Amino acid sequence: MKTWAAGEAVNASDLNQNFVEASKLQDVVKAGATINGATVPVPVYQKISDLEWYPCDADDIAECAFKGFAISNGTDGNDITVQFNGIVSGLSGLTKGEKYFVQDDGSLGITPGTNIVPVGIALSTTTLLIIHEDIIVKGTIAGVSDSVGSSATENTDEEFILNAKPKAVKIYGNVTVGAWGKTDYSNGWFMRYAKTGFYFGAIEHYLSTESEKYGFNFDAEQLQASHIDSNIGATATFTVYAIEIDGFTVRLSAVGASSGGGNYTLSNATWMAIL
Repeated sequence: MKTWAAGEAVNASDLNQNFVEASKLQDVVKAGATINGATVPVPVYQKISDLEWYPCDADDIAECAFKGFAISNGTDGNDITVQFNGIVSGLSGLTKGEKYFVQDDGSLGITPGTNIVPVGIALSTTTLLIIHEDIIVKGTIAGVSDSVGSSATENTDEEFILNAKPKAVKIYGNVTVGAWGKTDYSNGWFMRYAKTGFYFGAIEHYLSTESEKYGFNFDAEQLQASHIDSNIGATATFTVYAIEIDGFTVRLSAVGASSGGGNYTLSNATWMAIL
């Protein structure tokens, strides 16, 4: 940032640049890929693993954490200027007053792509006021299974890299419990907006018949629901195991009792995270 001695003339361009830097409208960062933002600004995110900057893409959960617009050209490992706030210019074909979102090809549009990534409000056909609203990403849990014997413990994790720390995680899933010569089906284990650090909402656990229910445990701090076999005490626990700066991890943990174990599968599970 430019400084001046007493009595020294103040240059307008230096003063303007100081204002930009002080207000953090933009900064020079390292590109992680070839980005051509000098002519048309490009929405970008920062990858946590290397701290470099990449173009956003609404159909990839790891590329939705919008932070600003690249307004210069850059290549992998080299400098690029990113504007984080204020009015970005150099766009075209915008409709004044419309909210714009990142599309599945990285361009901008007035309807969301696969994931909801808002970036700004059009002030004219060529200018956009940058906004930072909730980004909503979603996906599926491919199939987490555990098979556990008597007095044993098995853990299976699945990690989701979002390149941002979620404000909230919402998960729906079914747990198939095949154990002790009997198969039960859970229609629940719903986690509704499990916020970072605590949980609010309701977890419901049902078997295939409404009249037959097992108990469940609920740990508000760990965001978990546990299915307990009422006969022998073996347990399967589904947990939002970790919420970190780059995403979250789910865990299915099966703990066998001294008198038996079982098989557990998390299936038909979908999740949504708010960034």
